[in-house]
Amino acid sequence: MRLLLHPSVSLVLLISSVHLANSQSLDSALNFYPMHRGDYWQYDWNRFEIMRYYLYVEITGDTVMPNGLKYYEFAQAKLSETAVPCFYKRIDSSTACVFQWIPTLGTEYMVDSLRARMGDSFANSFVVWKYCWADGPDTVLGFPTHIKGFHGIAYNSPQERFAYGLGLYHTYCDDTLYGTEMSLLYATINGAQYGTPVSVGRTAPQPQQYQLFQNYPNPFNPSTTISFILPQESNVRIKVLDILGRTMTDIPVGRKPAGLNTVNWTADLPSGVYFYQLQAQSVSKPRNRFVQTKSMLLLK
Repeated sequence: MRLLLHPSVSLVLLISSVHLANSQSLDSALNFYPMHRGDYWQYDWNRFEIMRYYLYVEITGDTVMPNGLKYYEFAQAKLSETAVPCFYKRIDSSTACVFQWIPTLGTEYMVDSLRARMGDSFANSFVVWKYCWADGPDTVLGFPTHIKGFHGIAYNSPQERFAYGLGLYHTYCDDTLYGTEMSLLYATINGAQYGTPVSVGRTAPQPQQYQLFQNYPNPFNPSTTISFILPQESNVRIKVLDILGRTMTDIPVGRKPAGLNTVNWTADLPSGVYFYQLQAQSVSKPRNRFVQTKSMLLLK
């Protein structure tokens, strides 16, 4: 495995050599993430078929940051909404590294190294390692092209795929509760169009049954998130029980809409095994009731 390390990373490596990959040409690498004012992408954003809609991303302009470098302004929103600037990125033309500006820190960090080839690993500015797991020909939006895939080594890091001439065309992240996927449907790159544009929003499919997910993280200390699906608007109660079945506390929930819901809970209990019990009753059909219990582990 080859290692790529950007100069901005302060890290001592006890290895004999760190070198740029047997990379393709620099000009070729730059085309894996095209950036021009007016570039536009439409995506199908899907979370476990519970939440689903069309999302668009557009380069609305460029600006010079305090470090004296030019960044492109990316705006995004659901298709039916007005996009607002969300992030600023640039590509270093001498290295083909992608950088994103962090306003809160007043600095940039490296996101990807587009010259990486299959098997290469590289660290961004915060020493978060990624590796290139895909590098070869493919067809995207009916366009024969070359693709690259990157995956962070850290837990829950998303998989990303870039297509030559199109940019980011697919992401996937599995956070153990529900997977999140984003797939490219249409793009306008430097005036050229690819795929078929969509002009209407997508309504999430209505869930058909109640479902309680495993809390995350688990084990936890002291906070965790409990997620559940409701097929109808329901009055919800979550009880926390000890191993003897005694109620230790009630987590405030109340009336919740149909679909995916989450509740954050901070425990004020000693370490141990506990159970959380979801009790739900449909607002429109009071006879529709649901009870499900799962275990969790609090470690302090």
